[in-house]
Amino acid sequence: MDIAVNKEPVYSPQKGTVLSAGFWLSAGNYVAIETKDRDPDTDKKLVIRFLHLKSKSVSTGESVSRGEEIAVSGNTGTATTGPHLEDQTVPNFKKAFNISDEKEKN
Repeated sequence: MDIAVNKEPVYSPQKGTVLSAGFWLSAGNYVAIETKDRDPDTDKKLVIRFLHLKSKSVSTGESVSRGEEIAVSGNTGTATTGPHLEDQTVPNFKKAFNISDEKEKN
């Protein structure tokens, strides 16, 4: 889902662990939180990811609580058309990004 906002705080919608927080060329700054919920089809843990962030307030491996500030929305990455927050829920973080030609930077 894309929400037109800029430089607004982003809060964790659920308790979880930061699976990854870094930068990808197309997604820009991102935070991915692994939750305890599971996908009913694959039984994999669900991951909520936030893309195109101006900045990140959390690091990989950190535990987060529901309502904790994790980032600030922005306009980073090559696959953005303007300031917004993109959030997605996916059952498999690495497969869902599927960007083997890009290098991750933390």
